Amino acid sequence: MRLLLAFLALMLCATLRATDDLEELFTRAATDPDAVVPLVLCGSRRIIADDVAQGISLAQRLEPYCRRLFFSRERFVGMADAHLLLVGRDGHSLWTLARHYHIGDQLVVRINPRAPSLFKVIDARTAPVTVVVSVAHHCLLLWLGSTLLGIYPVASGAVGHQTPLGTTQIAVRVRDPEWRDPATGKVYPPHDPGNFLGGYWLGFAATDARAFRGIGIHGWTAQEEGRWVGQDASHGCIRMRQADLPDVFDLALPGSRVSIRE
Repeated sequence: MRLLLAFLALMLCATLRATDDLEELFTRAATDPDAVVPLVLCGSRRIIADDVAQGISLAQRLEPYCRRLFFSRERFVGMADAHLLLVGRDGHSLWTLARHYHIGDQLVVRINPRAPSLFKVIDARTAPVTVVVSVAHHCLLLWLGSTLLGIYPVASGAVGHQTPLGTTQIAVRVRDPEWRDPATGKVYPPHDPGNFLGGYWLGFAATDARAFRGIGIHGWTAQEEGRWVGQDASHGCIRMRQADLPDVFDLALPGSRVSIRE
């Protein structure tokens, strides 16, 4: 019994020390760019160890730093530890450069200045990209291995059209897809005013005769975001804000794992 109590006391002390270290990194990163990479890496480990609610709360605190690190033109000390590289073009087009690192070519454009001497790229060859959705908390977490890339508010399936739970993968990735209105069956071509998908479609692989069939991630332009984001509002798909979609679209390539959880 004494040994058990001593072990629990040691674990509590280690947890408190880790919490203190993380809070110190948050304080440093607010003014010191050199603390951004250690903060994101340390915070990512804590999210994995925490329970769901605590992990999501921490991810939301980390989000501004993840955005700076992965989706801005800023460059940071220690980026390689977070799967970020600075590479030469070496005769590659932007498309072939992106293909080499398993990312979307528009991401390379977004996170680099015009005609850089070295390109900032996310190296998705070295760790799997995973999309994790919590339908109860209406959020999507984007991971590269054990490193958090971002967290985004979403809408999930409404009553009677609940988003299925389980594990699948990205099967289809389409820019400017057509859309079939689930209420009427009418098909709207790309760029049609009646096509409300927001120009993006990440379709999930069906895991059996019904699960995940016709389900995926898309935008939504039929209503203002405030009327559906963070709610059960779709016909089963995961709806994202238009501004957030490029992050997920440019990293969740076909074959990327998707986990839909409570």
